[in-house]
Amino acid sequence: MADKDVAKLNREVDRFNLVVPMMRAQMFHFRLDLEAKRILEEALPPLQEGPKTSEVSKITQKVKRERGVLADMIDNLAKFLARRQDQERN
Repeated sequence: MADKDVAKLNREVDRFNLVVPMMRAQMFHFRLDLEAKRILEEALPPLQEGPKTSEVSKITQKVKRERGVLADMIDNLAKFLARRQDQERN
């Protein structure tokens, strides 16, 4: 179906180019294969490689460290507040 439509369009371009004598006003044939390729390249983002295993393990370790630091901070805060409440009671 698309090939027939493109062939018909290109015949119309040929007729138009016969009528129009100026070269700068003439049209080019439509290339469906090139247009499809251009559309796919622009519409779909290029596939990127995911992070490598070593990068993933580094990120995982960093998250664990940061989580550990946060957990330590929360524990220390809880201990501090508990001591402060004990001091206020006494």
